[in-house]
Amino acid sequence: MDESKSIVVLGGGVGGVVAASKLRKKLGKEHKVFLVNRRSEHIFYPSIPWVMIGDREPSDISRDLSRLEKKGIEFLKTEVTNIDPKGGVVKLKEGDDLSYDYLVIALGADLVPEKVAGSKDLSEVSDGVYNFYNVMEVVRLREGLKSFDSGKVVVLVSGLPYKGAVAPYEATFVSEHFFRKRKLRDKVSVHLFIPEPAPLVAPVTEKLFEKRDIGFTPNAYVDSVKLEEKEIVFKNGEKEEFDLLILIPPHQCPEVIEKAGLTDETGWVPVDNEILKTEKYENVYAVGDSNYIELPAGGFLPKAGIFAHRQSEAAVEDIVAEIKGKESKKKFDGKGMFVIEAGGGKGIFVTAEFFKPEPVVKTKRPRVSRMWHLGKVMFEKYWLRHWF
Repeated sequence: MDESKSIVVLGGGVGGVVAASKLRKKLGKEHKVFLVNRRSEHIFYPSIPWVMIGDREPSDISRDLSRLEKKGIEFLKTEVTNIDPKGGVVKLKEGDDLSYDYLVIALGADLVPEKVAGSKDLSEVSDGVYNFYNVMEVVRLREGLKSFDSGKVVVLVSGLPYKGAVAPYEATFVSEHFFRKRKLRDKVSVHLFIPEPAPLVAPVTEKLFEKRDIGFTPNAYVDSVKLEEKEIVFKNGEKEEFDLLILIPPHQCPEVIEKAGLTDETGWVPVDNEILKTEKYENVYAVGDSNYIELPAGGFLPKAGIFAHRQSEAAVEDIVAEIKGKESKKKFDGKGMFVIEAGGGKGIFVTAEFFKPEPVVKTKRPRVSRMWHLGKVMFEKYWLRHWF
């Protein structure tokens, strides 16, 4: 029998749920698996565009993390206040400290809209401005779209990096179709601004921008957002007015990770690309949005749920192999697939291989299809049923 071990997983998003569930399944009952999350619910964020247009309610895409207890996972609803990687202890806001033999950090990225300079704090609720990564803000956005009948809609990526690489495109395509369906496109313009030099899967998305008369501006670095004037100022001095703003806010690594000394000059956690061990501690892993992985071609791996999922699987395999005294065979390979919701019950299926000498990102035929949308719907149902 293996010596009893305690594995603590921090975070109840995709990476945390997969890690805790896989660990519990692969390890005997003599080992303890803890999942710590400050909120009680897991939210399936790929379905956010459907919440935006009223096809889903927040309750439809969320599940109570306490359901994981039926698998033998000990769920603790509390906030992590300190991580002591040298001592192998996690301090909690409520309850006793947790000692661990292995730690999996899956705390994601914090949203910091207040870091966008402007005449008013963007973290506050403002008419006509909506944080696309906050579920309740998206519910508010839904009401804003319903009452919007003329003017300029801007989807703005306000900084790099950001999680959910497809999210800005989905916000753009789905909101555009929403207005087209209401026969308001002659009165409502839609424009996407991103800081990257080119759009995701450029040939397909660029054709959709043109076909649907959607404005698109790459290399758009935000300097400030003036809410009273409803104006965005870019670092090159150009300005853009808006009547309704869908904001992808700046991101940063959670402060508790930084205070633990696990981040480097990038502000994120450096890890082994294949097994996700942190560079400083052999028994600490970081999966998903909190880490960064440098690519062979330069730049960093995008932050996305599919990568958090597959990184968690690799980290779990390594932990289980160490506990059982075996060799870990499963490695993270930088591959992923996802669907961009294109509006009107259609989607774009994308495959990616980021560990190639040059990243390979492709779309599957048919390029824009109802089939891919239905695939995304089925995956949503599978996810919420399978993991909970």
